[in-house]
Amino acid sequence: MEPRQPPTDSAERPDFNTEIELRARRFVHIAGFAVLGLTVRVITSLINGEWAVAWTLIAGVAAVLFSLVLNRRRQKQANPLLLASLVVMIAYLAWLNEGIYDAALLAFPCLLIMAGLLLRRRHFLALFAMTIIATLFIACAGLAGWHHFAKMGDPLNRLIDTMVIFGVSGLAVWVMTRDLHHALRRLREEVARVHESRASLAYMAQHDALTTLPNRLLGRELIEQTIVQARRRSRRVALLFVDIDNFKQVNDTLGHSAGDEFLREAAQRLSHAVRAADIVSRRGGDEFLIGLADIDDIDAVSTAAGHILDALTKPFTVRDVQISSSCSIGIAIFPDDGEDFETLLRLSDIGMYQAKESGRNMYRFYDEAMNSNIVQNLQLTSSLRLALSRGEFILHYQPVVEMATGRMVGAEALIRWQHPEEGMVAPGNFIPAAERSGLIVEIGEWVITEACQQMRVWQDMGAPDFVLAINLSPVQFRRGNIEGIVARALELSGLNPACLELELT
Repeated sequence: MEPRQPPTDSAERPDFNTEIELRARRFVHIAGFAVLGLTVRVITSLINGEWAVAWTLIAGVAAVLFSLVLNRRRQKQANPLLLASLVVMIAYLAWLNEGIYDAALLAFPCLLIMAGLLLRRRHFLALFAMTIIATLFIACAGLAGWHHFAKMGDPLNRLIDTMVIFGVSGLAVWVMTRDLHHALRRLREEVARVHESRASLAYMAQHDALTTLPNRLLGRELIEQTIVQARRRSRRVALLFVDIDNFKQVNDTLGHSAGDEFLREAAQRLSHAVRAADIVSRRGGDEFLIGLADIDDIDAVSTAAGHILDALTKPFTVRDVQISSSCSIGIAIFPDDGEDFETLLRLSDIGMYQAKESGRNMYRFYDEAMNSNIVQNLQLTSSLRLALSRGEFILHYQPVVEMATGRMVGAEALIRWQHPEEGMVAPGNFIPAAERSGLIVEIGEWVITEACQQMRVWQDMGAPDFVLAINLSPVQFRRGNIEGIVARALELSGLNPACLELELT
């Protein structure tokens, strides 16, 4: 979401970066108008032979020009000096002419407005006091007879004075109100940008940056709301835990950026595979959560899960490379399997792993038997770790005989587990658990090292040369350094590499 940009018409809307620049601009405008008005009045005074008035106005023009020069370096001093000079000049003009009835005093209200916009509070209060004192002094002088003011002058001169004051005041007020309108517009735009930024931040905090789906937190909140509504209406909710199969291969083969493209496309397919009222969120990595609301029966959940499988089974095209994919789905039902989000999440996760163990590209509803299987797997994994550390594994060697001559030409190393309580355990009963837990890498390394050393012992005893075959799991190729493990085993045993054969099972 990009913030709205304000108009860029410099003639209509000048860009004031700081308050100082704004004050400086106002000052130049007001000073310019003051010079213009004073110059006009100087000319009329000279024409009418009002020399004292003319010299007073010229002094005022000089003060304004000096303030303009001072404004370039010391703006804080220039603003008060300009307005104070104008107050003194206006008061003196009133003193020279008609006193309290002089048209020049009409400029005082305008000067106070300018002071409110240009000056700091203490300077404004000082200027306000000057205008009050000057006005009171002139009035008292007239009332007490201290000074005899001129009678009503020429109406034309009075009109000129009044129009000059109105003109300068009007232009100054127009400039300042224009600045105020600009400031209000900028404030409204800034408020709008703040609201947009807040909305953008809130969106980013609740949505996954890669797929734009609701993230883990928002997904949970939405599903919990769906559960609350279903509880009130005595309806069901299905939580589907979706994990993309073999996504790591996409990242490892094509790179993480290609993996990101794959996930974005997968997210779109998931969103289109369910109803608009359903919730699709990304849990992280290649895992997604889908909440199906208002479920009538289990068949509807199966249908939805089938649509999801179909959507992700269709080939993906990433960077002109066609990728075949699938997913495994675990399903838990509210309120049948659990009453809250955490329980449903845990049980759907169990169902997803059961789907993977069953061959992937399928869905599995949670049932209680899955829990017992998980407990058994955990116990078996723990026992395998102990067996590896205690040396409970042994190798049996099955000879390979040439039928024509009856001569032994090779042997195959087969692992067995000598369990202290259950006796001899066949590999089919523990190898799958070792592959799921990753222990097959360590067990496989032990098998290679032990078999190479035994082969070397037989050779040292005078046994004829033959080939020893060792079975390897695909997990060892994906997670273990097979080349390094075999090289170390050959180096430790001194066995000729030609005597070793590796078989992928």
